[in-house]
Amino acid sequence: MFAPIVFMMFTPLLASAKVLLALNLTIPSVDRPALKHRIQMEKPVSLKNAVVPPSVSLSSEGVKYSSCSPGQQAEIRKAIRVAQAYAKSSFIHLKSNPSGSTLYTRWFGTYDKNLRGVALLSFSRLRTYPSTWTYDCACTDSELIAQVNPKQYGIVDVCPRFWRAPMGGAKSAAFAIIREGTRFKQVIGSYDHALGQSDSLTLAKSNAREATFNADNHAYFSMGAYIEAA
Repeated sequence: MFAPIVFMMFTPLLASAKVLLALNLTIPSVDRPALKHRIQMEKPVSLKNAVVPPSVSLSSEGVKYSSCSPGQQAEIRKAIRVAQAYAKSSFIHLKSNPSGSTLYTRWFGTYDKNLRGVALLSFSRLRTYPSTWTYDCACTDSELIAQVNPKQYGIVDVCPRFWRAPMGGAKSAAFAIIREGTRFKQVIGSYDHALGQSDSLTLAKSNAREATFNADNHAYFSMGAYIEAA
């Protein structure tokens, strides 16, 4: 069981710190401890038969595995490609809509230049970071698709539901990679201010800052951007 997420003001990634300081952002406080970061098992978006985008390649550094069979490694690579395609679509959408969009407002709330910068930074990193992480297949929690410990950057625990998950949608492995990946402070250090589609939509309407730092909101936005770009 992981300890509560604590935002470290003395992050070693100076580049990340400079970006956030330049944006004059204050990281929101955690409203409640998140000992485990669970992928909510909801009705998936209609991406069930999503095709793995051939244009998204793994980085030269290469994905790493722990306790994964060759077959599991192949499934993880597919999920990474889809997740990075989600992130790429999200990055392009944000760059193409510098003053906001309907999709942006739906998941991140009222447009704010600084908060848009946070979302842009998140998806810029998620276009490539997942293919440099280590995926550990030793997780035995049957309720989870994936989980991370934000204090252990780059290690993703791949759990039993990952192997039964569809390629796309809110139950998908790609969704899990985006959602859990945002938790690393080397991405943006997201929290669980709201869980699930309905609560995430409500959060965006009531608190744009918390929505921007909410893991689920990033994952849902990424799916929406991918669908719009298809």
